[in-house]
Amino acid sequence: MAGDGEPVLASEPQLLVMPHEVWTAVAWSLCVPDVRQVAACCKLMAREASDRDLWLHLFMSTCWPPSSALLALTEGATMDPMAVDWRSRLQTRAAAMPTLVVDIGQGYTKWSIVQGMTGRAEGDVRPHIVQLCSSPTHPPECDRSEQLRYIHAQVDRLVVPAAARDPAHPLHHAVLAPTQTQPTVGSFALLRGVAEPTLNGSFVHLIAHDSTSELWQVGQLERLQPRRRSDDCSLRVRAENLQLLRQARDFPLLVGERFAATVERGGRSIAESEIARSVRQDIGSRPGPVRIVPQALMSLWAHGVDHGIVVNIGQMQTFAVVIVRGQVALGAAIQMGSARLTNYLLSLMTDRHDLDPSLMTWCRDMKELHCYVAPPAPFSRGGQDLQARLGDGDDFGIMPVEVQTPEGRTLQMAEERVLVPELFFDQRRPGATLPQLILHCAEATLSRGLCSEEGARTLLQQIVLVGGAADFPGMRPRVEFEVRELLRHRGTPALRAAVASTDDVYVLNPPVGHNGPLITPRFVPLFGGCVRAASSLNLDEPLQALVPGEGEEALTPRTSHVASTAALLRSQLLRRVRAGAAVFRTGGGGGEDDQAWQLFWQDMREEEDDSDEDEVDSPDYEMLRRSESESEGSPGEGTSSAAVAVAREQLYHQPMRSRRLGRPGGAADEETHGQGKGKGKGKRAKGKGQGKGKRQRVWRPVAQPSSA
Repeated sequence: MAGDGEPVLASEPQLLVMPHEVWTAVAWSLCVPDVRQVAACCKLMAREASDRDLWLHLFMSTCWPPSSALLALTEGATMDPMAVDWRSRLQTRAAAMPTLVVDIGQGYTKWSIVQGMTGRAEGDVRPHIVQLCSSPTHPPECDRSEQLRYIHAQVDRLVVPAAARDPAHPLHHAVLAPTQTQPTVGSFALLRGVAEPTLNGSFVHLIAHDSTSELWQVGQLERLQPRRRSDDCSLRVRAENLQLLRQARDFPLLVGERFAATVERGGRSIAESEIARSVRQDIGSRPGPVRIVPQALMSLWAHGVDHGIVVNIGQMQTFAVVIVRGQVALGAAIQMGSARLTNYLLSLMTDRHDLDPSLMTWCRDMKELHCYVAPPAPFSRGGQDLQARLGDGDDFGIMPVEVQTPEGRTLQMAEERVLVPELFFDQRRPGATLPQLILHCAEATLSRGLCSEEGARTLLQQIVLVGGAADFPGMRPRVEFEVRELLRHRGTPALRAAVASTDDVYVLNPPVGHNGPLITPRFVPLFGGCVRAASSLNLDEPLQALVPGEGEEALTPRTSHVASTAALLRSQLLRRVRAGAAVFRTGGGGGEDDQAWQLFWQDMREEEDDSDEDEVDSPDYEMLRRSESESEGSPGEGTSSAAVAVAREQLYHQPMRSRRLGRPGGAADEETHGQGKGKGKGKRAKGKGQGKGKRQRVWRPVAQPSSA
């Protein structure tokens, strides 16, 4: 009680004197609607509602995709992310109309609808797929010349009515036409307020208008109740009984040009290409704008960049397209694709198990389920390829699996698991290997003056693999390793001079979000198109890549309270934002790292040997230990990470009888020791209680630094 007898609320002075940093921390825990409502009625939060850091945080936590670095790259953020008006960007995304994104393929076409705030309508899962090819069990869903019309019809019949009826649907507000929209013949609508309750919510299209009665004749496209025989398929209603809806033709359309078409087009404008003519013939004129871009560029957009080399593993061919600052520079192809791998697996299984040659589809499924890319064989053990090593009795750590044919036969897949993907790396066959294709494209781009030395270096730092076969476990680290080795031993002097280090070659991993991978390599082009379409920037605006490691003053807290909650939150967020495309490298934290080789060999067991000394003192182990210690002790000097990888490969891939593997789940080069009663033996023993145990040796990719 106060001296005059009037009560004083103890909470009032505490709220008034609460520091700005505390209110900022409170605001950071709110979502966009909460901030808007609180700022409108609470003067204490007015200052925080205008804080630039808060709106950066709200943008990154609210918008799609759920990756701070990818959002910043896609928004064209400058060296100082705080120079961007994130509140305005957030408003632009919220008001933007969803975009229909279509990734046209030869056998299958993928499509999705994306909005900048809510993301893809179906979520971060497998997109919608239209089958264009014919199979024994599934006929094509439509003709190739009509696929865009088919997709528009699917959106109108399935997506639009579902979104209009469900307020929680991510496209609910987007499919509702503005109130000032006038009804026209052919428009779609939902019935509302009609006398017959069972008709409310019915999905209809407008057929004709009677100017005398001011009634619209509508046809029911979908009924909520079963139709009686006496029911007429058409109704007459007033305009106020119609909730007009948008149609697929009203949404912006982004179409991806196939890799084969991009390579064949050469330097001609995409507006004059075959796909442009096909799109015009397929859908004609439409209210919503249409944009056609190469799928190679869409694949780079999936990583927030517009400069790099994209490799697409198709059905019959593998294409490599070089994109320089958003423009196609050149393309090349090799005659190797997924269909040839399926045929090869069928041949191997037929030779071994007398398989029915008609089981082609089954072999395709087994290939996708059980095949993986083996570690690089030609760069060790005298340059022997994988098949030669298998022929010499090196089991290469292959774990056989049992598979069942449609007829019920149980067969074993062993060497086939690695021999099939090895076709991409087999230097004995005619033509270039996949890594050689990448190196050739980089060399040709530089030699023809299509990019500078710095541009060539960036090309090799931003390699992207897409397509179904790109999803083979072990594919990305194997390609990265072999391109480095090829550059080191066979690269042109000009390209080697342009690249600071032969280890400065990276294959980017598919992005991950808060709950795991956002996409697989098979659907990366579609995902990239969705990422760019969701941006608040125009598609013509170039992306400004962030350069990690510079401008660290932007990360310094602006107040003297360096350890305050708001300052720490700001620093953490800015570091994530400014990480750039390097987060998609192995170990960068923003992509799905491919640890397939560790995964396969962790589960293998061998009985423990009585002595550790032979293993500890082996020349191979000492070479690996020295290589690793030199590499870790002096970054950029001494033995390179690729040399360490070769040393690991030479040691870890000895025949199984000479390897000792421990418990699953350990890291590479992990030691596990049991508890013994006496003094331990060998160089690793340290006093009493050190017993004998197992050493785990695993070939795995070396984690790359997250800085460019």
